[in-house]
Amino acid sequence: MQKAGSNARIRGYSSNVSNYNPYQTDNPPPYTAGSPSPDESRYANSLANALSQYGLPTKFIIDQGRVALAGARSEWGEWCNVAPSGFGQPFTTNTNNGNVDAIVWVKPGGESDGACGMSGAPQAGAWFDTYAQMLVTNAHPAISASGGNTTPTPTSSSTPSTSTPAGNCAAMYGQCGGQGWSGATCCSQGTCKFSNAWYSQCL
Repeated sequence: MQKAGSNARIRGYSSNVSNYNPYQTDNPPPYTAGSPSPDESRYANSLANALSQYGLPTKFIIDQGRVALAGARSEWGEWCNVAPSGFGQPFTTNTNNGNVDAIVWVKPGGESDGACGMSGAPQAGAWFDTYAQMLVTNAHPAISASGGNTTPTPTSSSTPSTSTPAGNCAAMYGQCGGQGWSGATCCSQGTCKFSNAWYSQCL
């Protein structure tokens, strides 16, 4: 980096590209225990402190195009079509961190990481529609007033039913179970499929 021009020609770096780490969190996952950088904001600060000692740039942009939900990963190394995930915080320059210029979306949300991770994933770079719809369902609340909730409005039916009304069930690709989950446990479309101890999804 020094040979490339250091501060004279380099503004900074991008971080978390194609990954799933949150920008800031007050409840870091267990696998980050012992790390001084359990989220991207603190990671940028850790790197900036080290880089500044060598006269190198200390500015970052942070990719939040996809963010893993609680319980989605059991270790840092899980990177392929991680589920459940959602679209992260939308673009902003209000980062509350002097080392971070902006929060951006770099990795296209519906682009598959490869034929791994979530069931049905196509080869790397191919469009993964099921995954894209899951990202919408679990999107950051700032993206829409409904917080990404795509539950359809229930329609009336002349046929009596003793089952849970569809309007009270999770939408397609929505969460329908998992440890600590207090929402709907039925699906208005599809079937509630177990993903891990923390998450089941309507598919």
